[in-house]
Amino acid sequence: MGTSSGGFRIRPVLASLEAWSADGGASSVVNPPEAFTVLREEGGMSALAAQRHAALRRAAWWLTGGYLLTLVLIALWPSPVDRPAQGAINALLARLHAHGVPDWVSYALVESAANVVLFLPVGLLGVVLLGSARWWLAVVAGFAASCVIELSQLVFLPARVATLADVVANTAGAFLGALLALALLAAVTVRAGERPAQPA
Repeated sequence: MGTSSGGFRIRPVLASLEAWSADGGASSVVNPPEAFTVLREEGGMSALAAQRHAALRRAAWWLTGGYLLTLVLIALWPSPVDRPAQGAINALLARLHAHGVPDWVSYALVESAANVVLFLPVGLLGVVLLGSARWWLAVVAGFAASCVIELSQLVFLPARVATLADVVANTAGAFLGALLALALLAAVTVRAGERPAQPA
């Protein structure tokens, strides 16, 4: 029998369990739950980190439902959702330009930035739900969703403007969201590993 399986160190844990079983648990060298905690920690993730990751996934499912509903309403609304605010945004940009802000900070740039931000949750929630090893699937999902949205606008919504630039911005947003999720999961794992041991 090898000393490891799937990245876990087996022999030290089995030895501890055998010692516990030999004396009937009376003087317990190590409790079985503790042994399995060691097993998980030596595999790369502590039990506390695993619990926190699970809690994040539960929250992510609820957030995903709300986000998808919002995304569908924004993307498939018969008229552009920014139209009511367009005049106010242009007026603000005019003031900014008058105070020295470069002209390339335009309404088109604001609109593109909004498309990036709109798809940040696709990457963020996708990585939390799918796991960090499959982060790229969240980016692919963002690209695919953007293509479906733009195609739907082109075919069914004559008041909306479908552009390739929107697909690029949406995909970039999903990518940035995935990077943010990877950083978040790494921080959760590190903080769980740094938690001081509880006194016996």
